Amino acid sequence: MTSEIKVSDVLKRARSRIQRGWTQGALRRARPFPLSLIFPPQYCVIGALILGDSVRIGPALRRMNLTVHGIERYATLESYNDAPGRTKREVLALYDQAIADAEAEEQRT
Repeated sequence: MTSEIKVSDVLKRARSRIQRGWTQGALRRARPFPLSLIFPPQYCVIGALILGDSVRIGPALRRMNLTVHGIERYATLESYNDAPGRTKREVLALYDQAIADAEAEEQRT
């Protein structure tokens, strides 16, 4: 018996990657060896999703896009993440909202 992976779970794992390290202007940044043993890679809002999970990426990206459009009407995930002055706290808040939206949607279905 297999259980379907929830979009909210994919988003939670991606948020965890952002919590450990966030970047702008690249999907992922990693320090060279041996620093990579001490410092985790940094991910942008999109990189945390597409470089971390191989399942449910499409629905998770769709949820993130819907959420970012609710915050900044004409923003893309990339432009939101890379906006000058954007903070890691704001990106984590975006993930928090997307997770809450996904969980509410999952409860309805």
